[in-house]
Amino acid sequence: MISEPFHLANLYDLPIYLLPEPKKTFANTSQATDKTALINIDWLMLLNNDQDFSNPEIKNFLDKLTLAIKADKSKTIILSANTTTWGNITSQYSFKYVLAFGVVPSYFALKNIPANYHAYPQNDFTLIACDPATALLNNKDLKNKLWNCLKSLLSL
Repeated sequence: MISEPFHLANLYDLPIYLLPEPKKTFANTSQATDKTALINIDWLMLLNNDQDFSNPEIKNFLDKLTLAIKADKSKTIILSANTTTWGNITSQYSFKYVLAFGVVPSYFALKNIPANYHAYPQNDFTLIACDPATALLNNKDLKNKLWNCLKSLLSL
């Protein structure tokens, strides 16, 4: 059950960070067989450090990024990889895109390590790995790499 991310989401005062209540909770992903029981979202932004949630600069960066990619705020959530497991996330949500900020590939149980700033189609979603959000804040080159990847993926 994902409980901590709901608490962390309350640190933000914009609707993008308000997470919908899960319809069903599973002990593990093998129990999540009914895809209709999952909450459908478009974007999952996964941070590698739960302290990033309290950083106003990161909040501002993610707000701007969300606007730039024209993401529906009601279908975008932000979670910390430190506070929940990939199994818990996939047992409660289905999503189109995962933007992973500094999250190690082993978190997703991937056999092949994806290179940063490339879109990797998975079974049900597309994964974009990039550097931690704190690294992107003041690094124009890293921001450009991310933006170019997103532009190509979303035809912006």
